[in-house]
Amino acid sequence: MTVRENTANERWAFVLAAGLGSRLKALTTNRPKALVEIAGKSLIAHLLEKLALSGYTHVVVNVHHQATQLKDHLASHDYGLNILISDESSQLMDTGGAILQALPLFPENASVLIHNVDILHNSDLNHLAMQFEQSDALAALVVRNRPSSRKLIFDEKIQLSGWEDQNKGLRKNVFTTSAFHETQYAFSGIHFIRPILFKELEIKPYSVIDLYLMLAAHQPIIGLPENAGWWFDLGKAEEIGQIEAFIRQQKQ
Repeated sequence: MTVRENTANERWAFVLAAGLGSRLKALTTNRPKALVEIAGKSLIAHLLEKLALSGYTHVVVNVHHQATQLKDHLASHDYGLNILISDESSQLMDTGGAILQALPLFPENASVLIHNVDILHNSDLNHLAMQFEQSDALAALVVRNRPSSRKLIFDEKIQLSGWEDQNKGLRKNVFTTSAFHETQYAFSGIHFIRPILFKELEIKPYSVIDLYLMLAAHQPIIGLPENAGWWFDLGKAEEIGQIEAFIRQQKQ
């Protein structure tokens, strides 16, 4: 991996935009999920504008489904950001493998915000980034107390210790013993990393949760609980109207 030093005025983010968008049905048959519109603006536009307003300067975007459309959009719109592409056209790398493939694009000493393209929220990204920077963790996952069948499990120090799918009756523990006071949160699709955490791993498809569970056995990975404000995951086409109505109401 080519290593270069990050300069003081650079702030880096990685937008996960390569998914197939299969949950959105007909809306993503002929376009990438990132270009689905909410309240008159594409998902990628909502996010890139938020990143620019938050002071980010460099953003890597991964692409796969209808990749040319998304690359053309990014090339023809000025978001005030330096945008780089991690191209997964030949192979979808999943949420964890996407990080591994994109690593050479990031300065090794940078901290990187990773953000799903289909998450909409009003969280303060700078406050969350500051919490991560002040910790000794090599990764931090933003989590919420919200209804979900899939939960991340943390110990009394908010260290990642496991994962559970309540609907399927599945549980994965980081450690063989679970003698700790646990707290469960749902993942928000927002996380922060230091690239050095992943530098020795083989580049191949991984689920990001499986990747973090594997690494948490040896490296500090923490949760950042964030329960203020609003948050949406655009999971189904029929949810768009509800989300649009809420966002427009906030702007009144």
